[in-house]
Amino acid sequence: MQGQSAEESQGRGAFTSALLSLIEREGVDQLTYEDIIMSLPVLSNQNPQCEGVNRRRILFNSRPGNHHRKHYTIRPSANRPGEYILSAGDAHGITERSKFDVYSNMKMSSPPLGSVWAIEVSEFSTRCSSLDGKPFSLLPSAYAAQTHSGIGYNVRIFIETTDPHHELFISLLKGMKTNHGRSYHLAHDINDKPDLAIQVRDSGHVQFNIMDELCREYGLTRMPFDSVPVDNSAHLVSIFCGAADFYRSLHHSRRIGLSGLSENIEIECLRLVPSGEYTDDLDLILVPEPGGQNLNVDGKILIDVDKKDEYGYRIKNNSTLPLYAALFYFDMSDLSISSYYLPGTALAGNADFSVLPQGSISIGFGDSGTVPRIYSVKASQNIDVGYLKLYLSTQFIDYSHVAQQSPFLPDRGYRPLELRPLNKDSWDTLTIPIIQRKGELAEK
Repeated sequence: MQGQSAEESQGRGAFTSALLSLIEREGVDQLTYEDIIMSLPVLSNQNPQCEGVNRRRILFNSRPGNHHRKHYTIRPSANRPGEYILSAGDAHGITERSKFDVYSNMKMSSPPLGSVWAIEVSEFSTRCSSLDGKPFSLLPSAYAAQTHSGIGYNVRIFIETTDPHHELFISLLKGMKTNHGRSYHLAHDINDKPDLAIQVRDSGHVQFNIMDELCREYGLTRMPFDSVPVDNSAHLVSIFCGAADFYRSLHHSRRIGLSGLSENIEIECLRLVPSGEYTDDLDLILVPEPGGQNLNVDGKILIDVDKKDEYGYRIKNNSTLPLYAALFYFDMSDLSISSYYLPGTALAGNADFSVLPQGSISIGFGDSGTVPRIYSVKASQNIDVGYLKLYLSTQFIDYSHVAQQSPFLPDRGYRPLELRPLNKDSWDTLTIPIIQRKGELAEK
C-alpha cells in the first residue's frame, strides 16, 4: 500500500518470509496472485495489494486459476440470538430471501455448517436467519456462498403461448430456478417489457430476440446465434442461467434511498494514439488524441467500428469523498460481461481507493496497467449495442464475479450463483450505452 515500507522478520523481509511459507505449503502451481494476497497472514504495518488484469492467473504462468464461488464472511449477531450478520448487502446485489450455504473455510471443501436466508438487507450488510429455523454454531471465521437469488430483478422472458415448444421452455425455466437458483419472470405479452423474446424457427433452432428499447431503436433486434437446437436442453438452460445473471447485474442499482455519488462523477470516452514511449515491458504507451473530443455526449457513446481505433476512459471524481470504482461492459448481442477496471485486492478489503476527491483515473492508457478497447461488430451484423456500467462505493466491494463469458459458448457450463443525502458509507451505479456502427451507418 502507498506510504508503507518493508519490515524484517528473522533476518528476512516480513512479506518475503510469509510469501515463501505460503508457497511451500500450498505449491507454486496452485496459487494465483490474488490467492496469495488473500491467504497471507496479517503483517505488522504492511498491507500488500494486488492489481492488474492477470491477478487471477497462476504464479509465473499464463494459466488462469480455478474459479472459486463468490463468498462473504458471516458472523453471529451480537444482539439477536439465532441470527447472523452477512458482510454484504444491497451494494453487493443481495436482496431479501436470498439463500446461502455457510462453510467453515473459504475453499468450501467440507460440507456446509448450515443454510441461512436474508431477512433484512442494509447497504453493506444483511441480517440472516437459519433457513430451517434451527440455529447452528459458527467458528470465528465462517463464509457464506449464495445458492438462490431473492427478491430483485428477474430476467423477463416472453414465449408465445401458441409456440409448440412453449411447455418445453417453461419446464426448462422452472428447472433453472429449482436446480440453479435463478428466478425469472414470464412476460404475458410483448408489451410486458420482456428482456428476451424466444421463438423456434422452422429449422428447429431457437431464435433469441432482443427487446431492449434502445437496442431496437438502433436496429439491434436479435442475437446473432442461429445454431442452438431446441432439443439441446442442457445448452438452453445454460443460456437461460447466463441471461438471468446478465440482466440481474445490468439492472442492479440502489434500492435503499439515494446516494448522490453518481451525480458527482464524469466518464469520458477518449480516442487513443501512440505516445512514442514504451513501458519497461516494451509495450507502447497510448495517450488521448491531442485535441480529441470526449465521445460520451449526452450520456451516449457512438463509435465507428470501421476506423478500428483504440479507446480509453477517464473517470473524474468531483465529490469530496475517496471512492472505489469498478467498470464493466455489458454486450447485448451475446450476454457477455467484460471487466474494464477493478480496484486492487487486499486482505480485509484494505485496498487503496480507486479515485481520490477531485481526482481522476485513466483506464486503457498511460501507466494505468489496463488495456485499451477496440470495438467491432460481428460479421452478421451492421450494428451492436452494449452498456458501460460503473459501480461506485465508499467501501471496498469485490465486483469481479460480475464478469462472465457469453452463455452461447457451448463449453461455458453453469456458473455458481454469485450475486438520500450523502452519509458516511454509500454506493451507486452509472450506466452509459455504447452504440457501435459500421462506417455508413456511423455517418447517419
